Parts: sequence; C-alpha cells; structure tokens
Amino acid sequence: MKAKDYFEQALKAGMENSDLFYMLGQTLIKLEQPKLAMPYLQRAVELNEEDNEARFQFGMCLANEHMLEEAVTNFTEVITRDPQHADAFYNLGVAYAYLEKKKTKHLRCWVKPLTCSLTICWHYMRKS
Repeated sequence: MKAKDYFEQALKAGMENSDLFYMLGQTLIKLEQPKLAMPYLQRAVELNEEDNEARFQFGMCLANEHMLEEAVTNFTEVITRDPQHADAFYNLGVAYAYLEKKKTKHLRCWVKPLTCSLTICWHYMRKS
C-alpha cells in the first residue's frame, strides 16, 4: 500500500486534520497530480490558517493551474506571515509578471529573495 492510500484511508475513517490534508496534497504533488492536490491543500489551510507551507503549496498549485489572482492572494498572505519566505516572493513576482500587473511591483518581489540569499551567504561565510 502506498502513502496516498494510507492518507485516503484516514480521511475515509473521518479524520479532520490539517496535517493529513497537507500530507495527502503533498503526496499528490509528488505523484505529479497538482490539480488533484488543490482541494486537499485548500482544506489544510482552512483547518489551520497559520500553516504557511500549506498555503504556499496551495498557491503553487493555483499558479500551475493559471489561477493567478488566487495564487497572488496566497503568496501575499505567506509573505505577510513570513517576510523571509524567498520562494513566496519569487513566485509572487512570477505571478505578477504573468498577470502583466504592476510591472514595477513584480520586479521588487524578485529583489527580496536575492537579498535573503545574500544575507544567508554572508552569515555562512562569516562563520567559516
């Protein structure tokens, strides 16, 4: 039996747990089925609004399905909760670029991940 089957069995047994929905969503993403993962990730976010990783992955699925406005909303929420989430900044910039909105705004979104990366490198080199 595969992980997906175990997670689905737990759902059928009536478990209503944000981690379960997140793990099933992640499993479907790993199986290259992001469209099927969307409702599970959405439910994970509904059950635990503080779960930034579930929200980010939900945003990624939305973006992959060309639901860019919704993806922007989720990426923005992730950044609000974690201003150092470089992947959310980057993907927010990509979504804005595809939406052809606020052309200068999406460029600023790409600067933040670079700044985060440079800061991490600087701290790493300083410790060496």
